[in-house]
Amino acid sequence: MSVQNFEETFYRMTPTETSDGQGGRTRTFVQGAAVSVALYCDQSLEAQKALAQGVKGIYTLNFAKTITLAYDEYLKRAKDNTYFRITSRPADNESPSVTTLNRRTATAERTELTT
Repeated sequence: MSVQNFEETFYRMTPTETSDGQGGRTRTFVQGAAVSVALYCDQSLEAQKALAQGVKGIYTLNFAKTITLAYDEYLKRAKDNTYFRITSRPADNESPSVTTLNRRTATAERTELTT
């Protein structure tokens, strides 16, 4: 069984800023392109400590190298509209070019979108 069997549909959430009419800015998110990502919940001791300190959940994302996700990008899981923020640089964690895996991983946290 390959990791692709565990992929789910996620949507990229693109932030946009507009004037609030009073000299400030309002940040909103627009649903973007769909991407296929395998998501795994981190159950390590370090993750459990972070959960005790208020982090909502620590996850590992696994996806094809052709998908260019970035640090601090937001994704929305299609099946339940849960939001995740990427907390590492995916380009730092990719399979070597000598393999046929062609995958990247990144850490993420479950979050809420704030405006």
